[in-house]
Amino acid sequence: NHVAYEFSGKIEYEDFMKFNRTHMRRLFLSGKKPLLWIFLSAILLLISISDGYDIAMHGRPFTDTSLFFIIIVCVVYAMLFLVLPKFRYRKLFNSNRLLQEKQTFTVSELNIAISSPSISVQITRDKIEKLVCTADLICIYISRMQAYLIPRRYFDDDAEFADISAFIKKHFDPQGSDR
Repeated sequence: NHVAYEFSGKIEYEDFMKFNRTHMRRLFLSGKKPLLWIFLSAILLLISISDGYDIAMHGRPFTDTSLFFIIIVCVVYAMLFLVLPKFRYRKLFNSNRLLQEKQTFTVSELNIAISSPSISVQITRDKIEKLVCTADLICIYISRMQAYLIPRRYFDDDAEFADISAFIKKHFDPQGSDR
């Protein structure tokens, strides 16, 4: 007499991108990492301000390499976080045949069963590393870097997605109070 939800669908590239954006954002902005980003940004800002002050006060022409260094750092950051991931994620998505198969989920109070033509797995709460729910995606992490994805588009409407999201949070969130 357990409540169970059943739904299915195929992961698309857009779902994979949303997952990776969410994952990378949480990876780089969790813990003390934001302080590191702020510290590095402050150092770069101080270098550029001190060079500007030095140029204005001493009237020397700008020959310093710090502005060039700042531009190079910004270009490298842009490449690492904006351009390269799109190519890398496309390659990873295309190479993962299991990910692209239609998956059927059966979610009950006891476990989350996932099946496709190639796999069948049952996940219990104690096997879940982390649970991340966004407006478009439910990410069920089974390790630090691997997750099963449930996109909102698997459901007919937003209310159904909200219901399953709340159910999964209640019964499977490792940080839940009733564990």
